[in-house]
Formats: sequence, structure tokens, C-alpha cells
Amino acid sequence: MLKNPTKCMFLILLGFVVGKCVKLPKIDAFADGNTTKKVEPFLEVTYPEVIMHINLERKNNNVLPLDTDTRLICASQTHVSDMAAKAICDHAIAGGPNLFTRVRKCGYANTTVVEIIACNTNLANEAVGGWINNPLIKEKMIDPSYIKIGCDSNKNYWACVLAKD
Repeated sequence: MLKNPTKCMFLILLGFVVGKCVKLPKIDAFADGNTTKKVEPFLEVTYPEVIMHINLERKNNNVLPLDTDTRLICASQTHVSDMAAKAICDHAIAGGPNLFTRVRKCGYANTTVVEIIACNTNLANEAVGGWINNPLIKEKMIDPSYIKIGCDSNKNYWACVLAKD
């Protein structure tokens, strides 16, 4: 476990997690414990900016942009809300649903998904920059077989779910 991390990034693929899991200092956050939330209105500077940066990286690598999917946004929103409420940066949070359960509960039947998360940054370009600088995560971000995306942020927690169709 790391002490006082500046960033925390992860990749989950086929049930395996690659990255560092850390517990962050407790922060004040709203938590209702609901893991089946409907997609709520988002701030203009959260997920659209992250998706813009990811699609720019895909363009720079001659890959078509990802299409936004509200069901994947819902899965991301559920997870960042849970991470922020519990001040934990991880794909699996005790008592919470795993990635595949979150995706299914939000109405997405495809099970070929990958999740990337970042913590301890309030800026979309820093979150995406960290993912781009991690070869394992960048490989998934620019993989042309992933065609849909949903992202969200809550305080300094970020999550994106990419899916193949």
C-alpha cells in the first residue's frame, strides 16, 4: 500500500486488476449506498472532457473515436460515487458490485468491457495523461475493437468503462 499517493491508476481486464490499490484519506462526500443509480445530469467539464482527450489520443493513433453510451456512464457514475463515498481508489470496493455487475445493472449486456480509474486529480487532462503514460492502459484506450465508452468523475475520482460490441 502506498502512502500519500499523488495518482492512482488501474486497469481491469478479464477479471484481473493491474495497478496499485490504495486507500486515500477520508473526504466529505454524499453517499446514499445505492449501486443501481439512474444516470443523472453531469457537469459539462467532467466526462465529455475526458472522452474528448481519449478520442484525441485514438485519433493520434489512427483509431476511430469511441461513441458515448449512457449505460456505461451509469456504470462509471456508480463506481466513482462509491469510491468517493468510501475514500477508496480501487476497482473492487467491499460491499459494492464488481465491474461486470455494475455494467449489467445499468442495462448493458455486453461483458467485454474494461475499466480504467484515476484518483487524486481534479483535472480530466491529468487523469487521461496518466492513462496514456501507462502502456497497459493506453493499449486498451487505443484498441480499435473497443467502440463505446462511458466516463464520470466525483471529486477527485475518475472512471471510464470501454466496451466492445
